[in-house]
Amino acid sequence: MLQWVKERFLARISELAAEATARQTFRNFFPDIVASGTYGGTRSEFAEIFSYGVQLNWSIFDGSVTHVVTAFAMITHAASFIS
Repeated sequence: MLQWVKERFLARISELAAEATARQTFRNFFPDIVASGTYGGTRSEFAEIFSYGVQLNWSIFDGSVTHVVTAFAMITHAASFIS
């Protein structure tokens, strides 16, 4: 009985880890957007200086879809040990 509880607990932990990996892998599929801005001035002329920027990073050819599908398959595999 104790062995069964231990195995079930380990299987559940494995399933939770697979779910967390799948969520992170899914989030990594989307682009990273970074916005920045600065404000300053020069002392001698009292001129204000503004600088703004937006950067978009998106790796579209890194096999992200394959990683997501694999992560969800890991969840199914881990869940099969529980039931």
